[in-house]
This record gives sequence, structure tokens and C-alpha cells, in this order.
Amino acid sequence: MTSRLFILLALLATLLAGPSAGFAQGIEGPAAEITRETQRQLRSFSEQKANVLERIDALAEQPTEKERRSEVDPVFDDLVELRARVHEEFREALVEAKAADEPVREARAALEAARADLEVERSREEQLGGSPVWKERVAAAKAEVAESERELERARAVHEARQERVREYRSHITFFPETISPLLEKISAPKRAEFFAIDDEDNWREATLGVKNGLRTITARAHGRWEQLTSVDTTSTDVWSWLWGLVWRLAVWLALAKLLVPLIPAITEGLLRRRWLRRHATFTINIAELLRALARPLAFFLGMEYVAAYVAQSFAEFEGLVWIIDAVVIYWVVVAAAKVLVLPRSHRRQQGHASASAFDNLDEDEAAAISDLLVIELDRAKKLVRSVRVVVVFWLLSAYIPDFVEPLTGITVIWWLVDKVAVWGFVGVVYWVLSQWKDDIASVFERLAGDGLRRPVEFVHEHKDRPWGVLVIAVASLYVLFKEVGIIARRFVLNTQWFKRASAFAFRTKIELRNRERVQNDGGQPLDAKRLPQDYREVFEDRALVDEAYRIDRGTYTADVLARFERWKAARRQGSVIVSGEPGVGKTTFLNGVSAKLAEATEWPMVRGRIDEKLESREGVLDFVAELFELDTTPSSSDELIAQLNELEPRVALVDDCHHAFTRQIEGFDSLETLLDIVNLCDEAHFFVLTFNGFTWSYINRIEAREHYFGQVLTLEPWSEEDLERMIETRTAHTDYLPSFADLVHDQVDHADYFFEVVKTANGYFRYLHEFSGGNPRVAMLYWLRSLRPTGDAKTLQVSLFRRPSTAEFSSYTDDHWFVLGALAQHGELDVDELATVVNVPRGFCNLAVDYFAEAGVVDLDPESRRARLTPLFLRQVLRQLSNSNFLYGYGNG
Repeated sequence: MTSRLFILLALLATLLAGPSAGFAQGIEGPAAEITRETQRQLRSFSEQKANVLERIDALAEQPTEKERRSEVDPVFDDLVELRARVHEEFREALVEAKAADEPVREARAALEAARADLEVERSREEQLGGSPVWKERVAAAKAEVAESERELERARAVHEARQERVREYRSHITFFPETISPLLEKISAPKRAEFFAIDDEDNWREATLGVKNGLRTITARAHGRWEQLTSVDTTSTDVWSWLWGLVWRLAVWLALAKLLVPLIPAITEGLLRRRWLRRHATFTINIAELLRALARPLAFFLGMEYVAAYVAQSFAEFEGLVWIIDAVVIYWVVVAAAKVLVLPRSHRRQQGHASASAFDNLDEDEAAAISDLLVIELDRAKKLVRSVRVVVVFWLLSAYIPDFVEPLTGITVIWWLVDKVAVWGFVGVVYWVLSQWKDDIASVFERLAGDGLRRPVEFVHEHKDRPWGVLVIAVASLYVLFKEVGIIARRFVLNTQWFKRASAFAFRTKIELRNRERVQNDGGQPLDAKRLPQDYREVFEDRALVDEAYRIDRGTYTADVLARFERWKAARRQGSVIVSGEPGVGKTTFLNGVSAKLAEATEWPMVRGRIDEKLESREGVLDFVAELFELDTTPSSSDELIAQLNELEPRVALVDDCHHAFTRQIEGFDSLETLLDIVNLCDEAHFFVLTFNGFTWSYINRIEAREHYFGQVLTLEPWSEEDLERMIETRTAHTDYLPSFADLVHDQVDHADYFFEVVKTANGYFRYLHEFSGGNPRVAMLYWLRSLRPTGDAKTLQVSLFRRPSTAEFSSYTDDHWFVLGALAQHGELDVDELATVVNVPRGFCNLAVDYFAEAGVVDLDPESRRARLTPLFLRQVLRQLSNSNFLYGYGNG
């Protein structure tokens, strides 16, 4: 009894005094030894790794065969040997780490049992009444608990040291795939064949060891993660913070997808309100449907990539999830695009996949004109989509399976076999798919090839059913693919502005090369329109049209004004329309046409005015408006004028050249502001249509937005190539003359092709005229006349290639010269005093500059008023130079 008590007291003293140095060494000794061994192996591996990398860096980028055998192969052998040794040591480390789990479990069980015994002894206090025997029992139980805790601590220290060793080896193993893979391209062919030889036992042993180590790693990670999940403290703020981060990321992703994906149909509807895109509704809607089909997978991709990256920060095992997301998105995108491209729109609309709402802004004729990108019958289209699905699935499998297998096996013979099976499996699938399409491809190839490729067509039909016929079908399918792409390109690329510009340049170059001798004989002098018959020139006179015979109906501009007028009559609000466009685009002619239509639509009085000189004060604006509305006297203020106008019976007021109410100077906006205020505050009582120089309107809106003050703002866009051609043909039809393009046709053209060549040349000419004139009818008419010359036949006018006037002197113009030209472009026309004020240069300089420009033909100068404006001869060149040099805002969009 005494000896037992002595032992218990000694243990109790040890517990109270704390662990001694020797006891601490007893706990740390095994773990410290394992740590030292791990560090020694780490240093050894680092030295060998550095040696291998140094030797690899010394290798040539493109080694010769001799260098491959003498330098690259030895490095590769050492690398493979090092990998084998690390794999073996990693296997041993995994076994030891797994063995270290059992002592931890035993020590934990012993500690739980000791704590249970301690609680039992404490529960006997009432029974034994705090006797010395009870106290001895409690002390002994506490000593046993303390010993169990120390044993568990020792086991955990050893376990952690073993796990740290495993982690170090796992980081070592990642070095080998990254190094071996690029080195495979440099080793010799025999060495590569030896490395992947399937009959080599060492290769299989290394591959098997890699697989075992990989499986052990996966099992260990899964076990560790499971223990972490089962032992999570649900009350921890870190856990709930991580879950909250995951939830709000998912919520943001879903919200953005819900909001952004429906925007595609809305954007399409907005685009179809634009005149150019409305004219090309087939292109717009097809592109919109493609974007709509791709919106969901792209939204899924962005959201899942974001969420996966967040999860992978805490769980490295989910890094492979990114590959799965990529594969899913690629499949989704390709199949969705295939459906849009090949399935008929009628079928997709029945399935709810086409942009039905995009047709709401089109009338029946426009909606019926919308065609599919590829015209394919429904059964064949469905078959094509199924084929795309199959090919994409097996392509993804062939691309991703080797990448998934590589972390498990490493670069070994097993990985090589998987890669080859995946690649050749994909080739087999492609072979099978092409064999299912051999008859279809052969028939399409025959249709597209026509009589010009009769022998290839016969060859395809003759060999398509043979075993190697799939190769023939593959070549034929490439021809079909490129042919279809060419058809789509002709529909949606050849009509673009940049292509027309390039085509016009090619046309001009071709004609100049053909007729170089004729140009030299002509002496290089520009053709003068005065050489043409007077009655023909009168038809193309630069004046606003009133006669309907010459007018060209362009789009819906007039209908838009009439629709605004009808809405104003019904609601009596915002009865004002602003019409802007560059000089010569046809604003006054348009106003004349609107005037005639409005006169038919209402019995209310109509007043018409034109601001033909600068209104430099508010009083001048009041006088103009009072005169326009035929008031007896001019009110003294704009408020009085507005009050009087609102008391009058409704009228339709048409005002041309309103940009003359503006001058770009200090207080130069006063007159314009007064005019716009009057219109804005009176457009409930009266209906206004005002025209502006497009550059003026762009500038004043850039300074302060004013478009929302008015019921509608219309911009007269440049004329299309077809509009210009119709204008010239219509005016020419009212004469007795016939233009001939024969002079532009090559002399050696065969008689059978002559008519076709004339038509093609005429089309090329009008394309070139449109590109040069920028769709400005005033410029186009001038250069059309400059292209004509009389012939021996009094009623035939020969069309030649007009020559652009020289702009060589532009390089000698100073900035002040360009400021003067920019002011003229922006204001329409100015006199010398107004130019000096706007440009802020001496009046004498402006006077000399205007005379200089007039002599060069750049401006028209009225000899009496000295008012100058740009001539159509140089309008396009001046505007382009002003825009390129940033002297003018709004060119091309004004």
C-alpha cells in the first residue's frame, strides 16, 4: 500500500511540476528524427533537381539527331531514374503515414477510457465521503489521463511528421510531368519508343507504382477531407463566413444571368429600329439569335469559373472541376451555334429557340424576307446537329481524358496508351460520322461543283462506298464547307462599307491601268462639264427639287414626320421635328416633299421660311419669327412672342437653314437658344419642322444636349449606292441622251461577254462614285457630269473615269487656313467679318484666305456679299482632311 501511494504521489508531483526536458525529448524525439530525415531527403532532391534543370537549360532548342542521342537522352535517363527513386520513397512515406494513423487512434481511445475512469472515480465522492482512499483513486485516474494525453501528443507529433513527409514528396512528384512532357519532344525516337514500350517490365512497374501512389494519394486526401467535414464545428464563424461567400457568389451569378441573358432580344429590337440594320435585318437577326444562343453557356461559364475558383481556394481537389466546366461549356456553345446555323428558323421558333420578339418591329414583307444563314432541309439539319454532338463529345473525351489520367499515372506507358486510344478513338468516330454522310456530301458536292468539276464529281461517286471512300468524302466536305462559307461571305461581307471601299479602289486601279494610254493622250486635264449639252446639264443642276419627277424616295423619313404630325394632332404635345444632314444631302428637297405631304394631311395654314443670313441677336430671331407667323408687330421679348403664338390658331411652320441662328463665338448661342426656346414652348400649339447643317447640330448637342426638347430628331443619312444610281438614271431618262460605259471596257473582251462586261463595269463605276462622294448627291451629280464627254453621236455621252482634283496644295495650308475651312463647314456659309470673329484671326487674313480658296475652287464666293461656302468639287476632300486633323466634329455621323 505504501509503495503504491509513493508511486501515485510521484506521478502527481510530476503532473503538477510540468514536463521535464527529458520528458519533452521523449515526446519530440521520434517526430524530430522523422523531420530531420525529411529535410535531409529534401536537400538531396533539391540538389538533384537543380542539376537536372541546369542540364536541361543547356540543351539546344532544336537539337540535332546526334545531340539528341549524346546529350538529351542521358539527361532524360537521369530524370526517369530520379522519378523512379522518388516514387519508391513516396510509396514508403505513404505506407508509414498510414501506419501512423493507428497509434493516434489507439492513443485517442486510451485517453477517452482514462477520462471515463476519472469521471467514475469522481462520482464516488458521496459514497466514500472524501476519504484518503478516494483521493488516491482520483489522483491515480488523473495521472492516467495525463499519461494518455502525453501518449496522444507523441502519436500526433509522429503522425504530423509523417504527413509532412508525404506532402513534401507529393510536391516532388509534380516536378516530373512538367519536366518530362517538354523533354519528350527532344529525345531521340529510339529513346521515346523505349520509354513507352509496352513489352518493357520496368515501364509497367514504374507505371503501376505511379498508379498505386496516385490511388493512395486520392484515398488519403478523400479520407482527410471526410474527417475534416465530419469534425466541422458548425458554430465556427469561419465556416459560416465561407458558406456565406459561396452563397452570395452563386446569388450574384444567377442574378446577372437572369438580367443579362434577356437583354439580347431587347438589343435586337433596338438595333432593328436603326435604318441600316433594318435594311439588313437578315444579318442582324441571325447574329442576334447566335448571341442569344451563346449567352446562357457563356453566363454559365463565367459564373461557374468564378465559383469554382472560390471553392478551389479551400479545396485544392476541385481544381479539376475547371476542366469539367470548360468541357461542358465547349459542348454547349458548339451545339447551340450548330442549331442556330443549320436548323430552319421556323423549326427553332416552334421549339422556342429563335428570337420571335425580334420580328415584332418588322412588317410582314420584311419578316418574310428574313432568311436562314444556311438553307438546309429539316431532316438533314437535325442529322447534322446530331453528328456535331457526337463529334464534339468524342473530341472532348480525346482531349481531356489524357489530362485527367496524367495526374494519376504520370507520363508513363499507361498514360501513353490512354492517349493513343483516345486519339484513334476520335479518328474512328469521325470516320463513322463521315460514312453516314457520304451520300449527302456527294450530292451537295455535285450540286456546288457543277459542270466545271465533272471529273472530281465522278471520282467521288465512284469511290465513296469503298473503305477508303471516307477520305474522298472528307476532301469533298472541305470543298463544300469553303463553298458555303463563300456564299455566306457574299451575303454578309461583300455589302459592308470597308469592302465597298476596297472594291472601288480596285475598280479605279483596274480602269486606270486599262486606259493609261488614253489618259496620256488626253493630256491629263480634268473633264469640264461645260463641254456637255446645255439641256443635259440643266437636268443635273444643283438646286432643291420641287418637281416630283426627279425626287428619289429614301426610306421612311417623310413617313416618320407624318407619323409625328398625327401623334401631335392627337395629343397636342412635342409637335417639333429637327432634320439634320451634311450640306448637299437633300434637306431642302426633303422639306419641300414634307410640305406637300403635310398640305394634303391638314387644312391648317402653313408657313415657310428660310434663315439665309446670320441672326446675331435675340431681336433678329424675334423679327424673323414674327414675320414667319405674319404678326402685325414684333413683340419686345420672347415671352410676349411665345404668348402671342400660343393664342394663334394651329399652323405648320417649316424653317430651313436654322444653323444660321448660331455663331461659334462668345454669346453666339443666344440667337439659337431663343429660336429653340420659342419652338419648344410653342410646339403644343403649332407643328414645326426645322432643318440644320449636320455639323452645326452635332456641335451644339456636344456642348449641351438638346435633342430631348423636341418630338423627333431625324438625321438624313448619306445616300446609298442604289439611290445615287436611281437618281442619275431618273434624271437621264428625262433627256434624249444615253450614257455609254463602253469606253471603260477592255478592248479585248470577247463579243459574247461584252454585254456582261459592260454591266459589270457600270456597277463598278457607281460603286466607285458612291464611295468617293460619300453618298452626297450634290457631289455625286457634279462628278457624274465630270465623267461624261460628247462623242461622234450627238445623243451618246461617253462615261469615263472621273479624275479627283489635286489636293497637293492642302499640305501648304496652315492651321489658320484649316480653321477657316472648318468654320465654313460648321456654319454652312460665312462672310469675312463673321469668319474673323469665329476663327479669332485678323480680318485681313480671312479676306486673303477666302480669295485664295475661291481661286483654287475650294470655296464659292459671292462677289457682292463676300459670303463663302465650300464647293461640292472639294467638299469631300476638305471634310475628310478636317476630320482626320480633328478640326471638325461630327463628320460621318452628323
